[in-house]
Order: sequence, then structure tokens, then C-alpha cells
Amino acid sequence: MIDVYLHEDGEHYTGFHVEGHAGYADSGKDIVCSAVSALTITLENALRKLSDVQLIEFRYVKDRSPHIFIYMPDDKADLLVDMYRTGIEGIQEEYPDYVKLHLEI
Repeated sequence: MIDVYLHEDGEHYTGFHVEGHAGYADSGKDIVCSAVSALTITLENALRKLSDVQLIEFRYVKDRSPHIFIYMPDDKADLLVDMYRTGIEGIQEEYPDYVKLHLEI
């Protein structure tokens, strides 16, 4: 199961991280993992290139994916994260046994 976490402060998205593996297919052939990875990498790149926010990245021991915090979030960053959320929700709808979206306030 892939768990996608979006962090909010009630007004803006303040960060995100992804944990786990889908286990939908063998490594290298797992379309669910590929879809979530592609969306996540695109979000991080879009936040860096298309918004004015600063990203702070933390990697924890034994945690393969980074925890990304959005420093001083704004409406443009929220729009990008909303697009990501829409994509993750679509994957979750199609593959509910493999992807779970969590909103944390």
C-alpha cells in the first residue's frame, strides 16, 4: 500500500510525503507505483520551478522518500498541490487496495 500524506495548516498546504509500495506488480512493472512516483516528482519539480515558495526536504533514517515542507505557502503552491491531489485521488479511485490519500491538519 502506498500512503500519500498532504499536510495543511487550515489555510494552505504545508507539505507532503509518500510512504510504502503498491505491490500491484513486480518491481519495474508496477503501474501504480509508477503513476504515484511520476505525480510526486512532477509536483516537487513544479513547486521548485513554477512557484516562489521555498521547499525544505527532510530524510529520516530508514525512510526512502523525503518529507517535503513548503515554507511560506501561497495560492500558486496550493494550486499545484491541488492538481497533485486530484491525480492521487484518481489513482486511489481506480486502485483503492494500493493507494490511500491522507489529509493531515
